[in-house]
Amino acid sequence: MVKLKIVQPTIFKSRPVSSSELPTAEKLSVAPRELTVQAAVLEGSHYRVTLIEPIGNRQEWFIFKDHLEIAAVPTLVVKSETVFKTRVALSSALSSAEKLSVARGEFPLESYEEAPDSHLSVVLMQPLRDRKNWVVFKGHIELLNVPPYPPPKDATNFPPLPKIRVKVPTIFKQRPVSSAELKDDEEVSVSPGDFRIRAISRSGSHYQVQLSEPVGARQTWFVFAGHVDLIDADQLLSASPAPSPAPAPAPSPVPAPAPAPRPAPAPAPAPAPQPAPAPSPSPAPSRGPAIRILGYGVVGTRDPIVPNGSFFWGEATKDGTRLPESEEIARNIVRMAQQMQRIRTKLGDRAITITSWYRPPAVNRAVGGASNSTHMRGHGVDFVVEGLSPQAVQRILDPWWEGGLGYGSTFTHVDNRGYRARWNYGN
Repeated sequence: MVKLKIVQPTIFKSRPVSSSELPTAEKLSVAPRELTVQAAVLEGSHYRVTLIEPIGNRQEWFIFKDHLEIAAVPTLVVKSETVFKTRVALSSALSSAEKLSVARGEFPLESYEEAPDSHLSVVLMQPLRDRKNWVVFKGHIELLNVPPYPPPKDATNFPPLPKIRVKVPTIFKQRPVSSAELKDDEEVSVSPGDFRIRAISRSGSHYQVQLSEPVGARQTWFVFAGHVDLIDADQLLSASPAPSPAPAPAPSPVPAPAPAPRPAPAPAPAPAPQPAPAPSPSPAPSRGPAIRILGYGVVGTRDPIVPNGSFFWGEATKDGTRLPESEEIARNIVRMAQQMQRIRTKLGDRAITITSWYRPPAVNRAVGGASNSTHMRGHGVDFVVEGLSPQAVQRILDPWWEGGLGYGSTFTHVDNRGYRARWNYGN
């Protein structure tokens, strides 16, 4: 599903030619409006649009590309098998009529909103079991094509974004012991992903963390330290209370000296030991230089493009030297960052190094880019994957990625053009 916004009066055409060349039966005047369509494919200067319901006895039309804007609809991505529910509750407490097991997949949405206990309430475009309204646990899903969080208002004082990154499937526990020693209600299984935290401390081989949002109706959990990485959390960890030192032993009594005719004056008492000064707290992590993104305000080059994301504004803008020239390009960058998160997951959450993202036209010409390069529109990305050759990346992504995919001897290219395209740059 794709959402179109027709921005000015236009003509729906049966063929991608000038409307003056078409007879009246092959064209239709249409006023500005928003439409949700099955597909929109760019062919030259026109989009070939497949409608959900026919307009003017025709379901497929051509529309001049400058007369519309394309925006993908919000999409629910189920990352691991989960349960859609009719109400917020443990799935074990629901009858079979109140729940539906759902495999991994994507579900276009009409709307969504937050629900209690780490759930999301969604309205699906296409009903499942004759029902569109469901709730689903947020830990098993992600949302694509949704507006990003507003950027920080302060251009210089960027807040830290402490979180833990779960690297492998693991267990959140109520006690720092082997999971075999815990009862069912003292543990919860979690998949790899990032979790924002408010506090963290070390407890032997575990971390105790207070999450920003509850998981399994609790916010405080223990997690095995070897299964997580700390992201911008060092200051929180250093600020956690240290064990109290043992009290110093009392000094042994000294016997009084024998009386003498002229006793020497008693020595001055030794000064009491002074506690060592507390170490200065480490400075807050830098958010990078401040840059202004059209439509999103002031952000830092080290700010993630999407909440809790792995890709930063500095990577998309060459450290702030290539700022998007329109709000539409900025929106394309945000949408592509959401897709890059999916690609990163598909590649096993390996580290990805961005070599080229947005290019203004002058830069694109200078580097010899194609005249219609998707880099100029903000959704073309060249990258290198740690531990994988470009050929290996292409083999993994080819059956799955629905946009443009090309590879050379040293990098991979993807873009969000809306239809499959494949090529090899050669050497």
